[in-house]
Amino acid sequence: MVAILITPRSGTTSEAGDTASFQVSLASNPITGNVTMNFVSSDTSEGILSNNLSSLTFTPTNWNTPQTLTIKGVDDDINDTLDGGIGADSMIGGAGNDTLIGGAGNDTFDGGIGADSMIGGAGNDLYYIDNGNDVVSDQGSNTDVDTVIMTAIFSYTLGSGIENATAPTTGGNVNLTGNGLNNNLTGNSGNNKLSGDAGNDSLNGGTGNDVYVVDSTTDVIQETSTQFSF
Repeated sequence: MVAILITPRSGTTSEAGDTASFQVSLASNPITGNVTMNFVSSDTSEGILSNNLSSLTFTPTNWNTPQTLTIKGVDDDINDTLDGGIGADSMIGGAGNDTLIGGAGNDTFDGGIGADSMIGGAGNDLYYIDNGNDVVSDQGSNTDVDTVIMTAIFSYTLGSGIENATAPTTGGNVNLTGNGLNNNLTGNSGNNKLSGDAGNDSLNGGTGNDVYVVDSTTDVIQETSTQFSF
């Protein structure tokens, strides 16, 4: 029996398609003949052999020459949980109902398809949402300025700790509602309804015929169309 050498002994892939490579060789000369090793994935929904390379063959002449085996991560439909660190992280979910948790730093969140939960920490964070059931909240300091960017048409109310929201630039009628903070809500070319709720809010409806709900004399309306109501 010939011992097998694999370096490194472990590796990390991701659902973004990142790969992990391993150097494989034999510990001694297989004098009696060739040695062929076959490789299979135990779960092809999590990882596959890159470039369809499923076997390595070593001979008495190349037994100590390392050959490369590469594993590629696969994006599945399972609900994932992603945790950020202390830097400016970018976290992207998959097709499930994912949970993305930020740390310190100016993080970027994109839950992907599904009803996702995105929780920011310290820093000025940016959240991309494509589902009215996406839940966004921020647990950072009161000085943070956090922004939600909508990439699809639906009604949305800002979660706790979120200051700003922007409607999709592709147009469409959007209802945006703020919270108790000083919100900055930005519409698009559709006929939007913007409600700042409590706080000193800035409401910019864009070029459509927009409706503004004003709750304070310090709210500011910025309107580029000649038709709007409040």
